[in-house]
Amino acid sequence: MKEQIKELRVKIDGLAQLTKELESTIKKKATEFYKGEMWSFTEEGLKTTDTGWRSDNSIRINSKEVKKTIDSLYLAKAWLGKVLGELQPKYCIIEYDPFQEEKRIVEYGNNENELIEKCKKLGRYFSVVPTNPYGSGYKTKEDIEPATDKQSFLRHPDKGYKTTIEEFEDKNHIEKVDWLRQEIKKINEDIMSIKTGGIVLSYANNINTTNVFNHLSEARFWLGFELERVREEKAK
Repeated sequence: MKEQIKELRVKIDGLAQLTKELESTIKKKATEFYKGEMWSFTEEGLKTTDTGWRSDNSIRINSKEVKKTIDSLYLAKAWLGKVLGELQPKYCIIEYDPFQEEKRIVEYGNNENELIEKCKKLGRYFSVVPTNPYGSGYKTKEDIEPATDKQSFLRHPDKGYKTTIEEFEDKNHIEKVDWLRQEIKKINEDIMSIKTGGIVLSYANNINTTNVFNHLSEARFWLGFELERVREEKAK
């Protein structure tokens, strides 16, 4: 089950990355100061108070609906991290090598006191730490653990086939949105199979998986709203 959860987290991360590729060109009126002069966006271009005009005032940004989709996907991934945390032992013994400045996990367990007693016998380079995947005790940015279970999209032009991201880039905006909705639906079906497939979940993980399902559903809703936004925009 742990591997399945990790795989689902990677899939969701990948869908979030692809959703970021959904960009809309929106004309946005704005004002900014540049070298002491006033620059303002208008329908005709970028105008200054005394130095003439600059063309191309369009700014490429994600729509509100797309941004909300991305947020919902990352929240779903985060709640899956909570599911994973519940499945793991709460503590582990770490061995620290002062010469190599490396840490190595020696043993997992749920009884902290029992692991502490083992550490006393092992020596001073051993300690007990929580296995919380989110970490704690951060003091500097270097202490912050990087996000895990991230999707890495690779292109293989010499392999004679297209990767997921290349197939995605071949689609138009509406096709991309529709494809993302279908992929999110598949992951939600996997979540429901975990909840109802005979696996006994803890009380916490029943709540955690429900939150995953809800945020994935929200992501599909927002993509549906994005399709509606595009339809209304084309109708103007």
